Amino acid sequence: MTTDTLLPVSVRLTGRPRRLQPAICSVDLLRFIFRAPSVEADPANGITFLPLEAACKVLEALIRHPEEQAYSTEACQRLLVWLRAYPQVRQHAWLN
Repeated sequence: MTTDTLLPVSVRLTGRPRRLQPAICSVDLLRFIFRAPSVEADPANGITFLPLEAACKVLEALIRHPEEQAYSTEACQRLLVWLRAYPQVRQHAWLN
């Protein structure tokens, strides 16, 4: 079964306490939400893997405070909905 994948999700040791959990790359997140290529999305500036819960919190904060930002709040909202649904979609894919 295939799913509508917006970003690659990998299982990594993240969080406190450290445990295996789904995570997304910060560079992928930035490339998704910015309207145009940006220096902020340059891998040379550092790469972080965010657990899905942390990525949702980041997106929620960006949506709440969009003043004069170069990112797309619509892209943030779309990604947030997708990340919140990801655990159910993944479980459904495993069952089929």
